[in-house]
Amino acid sequence: METPNMPNSGDDEHAVIAHSAYGPDADALFKVMEPTLRGLPFRPAHVVVRRGDSVSRIDL
Repeated sequence: METPNMPNSGDDEHAVIAHSAYGPDADALFKVMEPTLRGLPFRPAHVVVRRGDSVSRIDL
């Protein structure tokens, strides 16, 4: 996992956590990971699912 540095916005403290997973079926991979991702306390949070040239954003 990477945690990139965020610019200081002067607002409350926050972090960005990025995790990448690769496989032949993005939807099946997300389906397996979804319960764990939804159980994490980080909010706001979203997942980006890429299928070839199409991209979907799923808010958690």
